[in-house]
Amino acid sequence: MSAVFLAERDPTVASSLLSDIAPTLLAVKIVKPETEHGLAQLGMSSMDVALREIEALVRVKNLRPPSEFVIGLYGSGSALVQLENDSALSLPWIALEHVEGSNAGTTLAERIELAGEGGVDPVRVHRLARGMIEGVRVLHRLGVIHRDLKPNNVFVAGPVDVETPKIADCGIARVEGLRLATVQAMTPGYGAPEQSLSALRPSHQNPLVGPWSDVHALAATIFFVIAGEEWCRSEPAWNAGERRSLRTSRRLHRGFLADGDLLEALDRARRRSCRRGPGIGRARASTSGARASSSVRRCSAMRRRGMRAWTSSPRRSCRRSRPWRRGGSSARARGSGR
Repeated sequence: MSAVFLAERDPTVASSLLSDIAPTLLAVKIVKPETEHGLAQLGMSSMDVALREIEALVRVKNLRPPSEFVIGLYGSGSALVQLENDSALSLPWIALEHVEGSNAGTTLAERIELAGEGGVDPVRVHRLARGMIEGVRVLHRLGVIHRDLKPNNVFVAGPVDVETPKIADCGIARVEGLRLATVQAMTPGYGAPEQSLSALRPSHQNPLVGPWSDVHALAATIFFVIAGEEWCRSEPAWNAGERRSLRTSRRLHRGFLADGDLLEALDRARRRSCRRGPGIGRARASTSGARASSSVRRCSAMRRRGMRAWTSSPRRSCRRSRPWRRGGSSARARGSGR
């Protein structure tokens, strides 16, 4: 949907579009022209997507102090872009914190892959998990449901022994109080099963999606950090709520292998994150006492009421725009806030 460029700020030029504290190097994200054309066919614009991310990150920016666990925002605006044999388009751009790449990798996905067959040690897992949980807690406290948490949407700054995870890519987030068209999207294997039901009634807001949906994705991401593999290997198992035990991984660090009680405790905590029915309200994504947003505890009644309303509507084919693919993202534009 978007392209990201490394930009260098000219300190001699003042701009009202950039923050006074913007660093020299920035990551500038701009919507691709083909995305604008596709959205226009559905009566939408790229600004509908950009405003969601801007509003979500502005809320984080206005915290005192801002959270280090959510990617920083330094400005936004629009630019005229013209491709060969095409008319010029005004496309939104967002100036974001640039996370310096290193040999250890820039995204969480890259860092875990580079950890190799020996896996990630428990101390490092704890540091990464606590940071991600805190980032999600901050977003939920500000009325933002991310809806697409996954290893590729978490950037990691700093060397391995002091690294800091940063939640990024809020382009499809549901932002409380903001009613705009958005993109119906999810990543199979990370997104919660209720997110796939949005296609049943695309003109309505899916009441089953809430903070608990992020908790599911957070648990799947933490599984990936610990195991070096994805939590769920097939679409039928994912739809049925079946999730792998950590004991099935071939890339566990020896620190986890030596402590069977710890593995069982982690499996129990992650199972709670995808439990259905009344127990869902007690779901927590936790590692060594760290807890996800307390708003998760309020989800039980909403999910029960929503399931009755949703399943009583005229049934339609609920398809994703792409087949099951581990780690891939599936998205389809819709004209209603989700």
